[in-house]
Amino acid sequence: MVISPGWCLILEVKNLTGELIFNNNPPQLICIKEENKIAYRSPESQLDQYLFGLSKFFEQHQLKVPIHGAISLPFTNAIIKTPPSKYPLLLGRAVINHIWSLPKKDIIPSKQVADLVLQHNAAPSWNQFPLSRYYGIDPADIQRGVECPHCGAIPMKRLKRTWFCEKCKKRHMQAHVKALKDYYM
Repeated sequence: MVISPGWCLILEVKNLTGELIFNNNPPQLICIKEENKIAYRSPESQLDQYLFGLSKFFEQHQLKVPIHGAISLPFTNAIIKTPPSKYPLLLGRAVINHIWSLPKKDIIPSKQVADLVLQHNAAPSWNQFPLSRYYGIDPADIQRGVECPHCGAIPMKRLKRTWFCEKCKKRHMQAHVKALKDYYM
């Protein structure tokens, strides 16, 4: 995110190469590389959510600052088969030219921008609601640890750069991701 006294720019950066197809229906980004197709979440949908969240934040602070969004690919060797329809796609250093093209008119003082950013960074990012108390669950009854994606055993053992399941003897490098998503649910 780039914040100025005249506007705010949210960049959704994708470190992808190969052939890229930005689909609208269903909203997704398809990357084709060496005959492999991988579908990713739509950067346009992500930007919609970020812009909505920031607009609500500005609304709470009675600020009327224009918010812009763009998708950025740092590598210029990606081949764009179908570009995004809603937001500009910026390759490599085109981000700089895009920033220069944004309005120069100051809407809020620079100090207010800095104070707002510092105030936001100092605030807790989320409220840890005590779900165990709400549902009447004793925290001691909650299984802790990373669940094996192969057999469902808890906990897995952390080894160098991977997780190891002592029950099924399989390894998984990203097993912790589900546990983190569950924790922040």
